[in-house]
Amino acid sequence: MLPFDKGQDIDIDYGAYVGVLVNGGGSPIDPDVQENKYYAPGDGMILELILASGERVEPGGKGAF
Repeated sequence: MLPFDKGQDIDIDYGAYVGVLVNGGGSPIDPDVQENKYYAPGDGMILELILASGERVEPGGKGAF
């Protein structure tokens, strides 16, 4: 995963999104944790994916983060 990738389409529990920006990388607080964060135009962050564990964090609805 590149640090940024744009234009992806993604389906999650709360809907389908087009033109999603993906920000990949680690956290400055815990650099060993690699994650991808998905941002939808107009809604902000819609999904966080922890790569090592496969854990998915989704909002409780649009704009919940």
